[in-house]
Amino acid sequence: MKKHIITLLILLGFLILYLGFLIFADVYNITTSLFGNYTGLPNFMESNYFQYHLHSPSNTILYIFVALKAFAYFYLIIILIKACFLLNTMIKKEIIYKDLHKSFKRIGIILIKYSILTLSIYLFFGTYFYHVHPFHLLISQGPLFLSLFLIGKVLIISSIISERGENYKTENELTV
Repeated sequence: MKKHIITLLILLGFLILYLGFLIFADVYNITTSLFGNYTGLPNFMESNYFQYHLHSPSNTILYIFVALKAFAYFYLIIILIKACFLLNTMIKKEIIYKDLHKSFKRIGIILIKYSILTLSIYLFFGTYFYHVHPFHLLISQGPLFLSLFLIGKVLIISSIISERGENYKTENELTV
């Protein structure tokens, strides 16, 4: 069990580094676009995130979108760091310990909120400013939304199972 948790910790570490790189790239693109001669950010963002756009808004809207996206990545990094601390606690202590279910439930709820936040950012900016049909946005951003939403739900279900395990463990200790 410990080697699976350690493998998960390593994968989460790589994911945190990757998200940190994405935040750095977004901040770098915004600053070089604002203070430098780099003019490719609008074309890059439209081709990567809003492929079927009918209208190109001002660059200010684009900067707000990139900043919100970077903020959402930062929020996800905080969630993943909390998950790493939870997994470290599971390695050091037993698999079922007191208040484990609260941690699972909290991380699950935060993941669900993150998935709804990112989908709403893409839908708002895509439909309102870029005039992209919501169907195209759901096809491009739907898999990320669904996977994070499902992981959040699985963590909430795991919290319920963990809570029952804690109750059985305390009953077992009291009967002995």
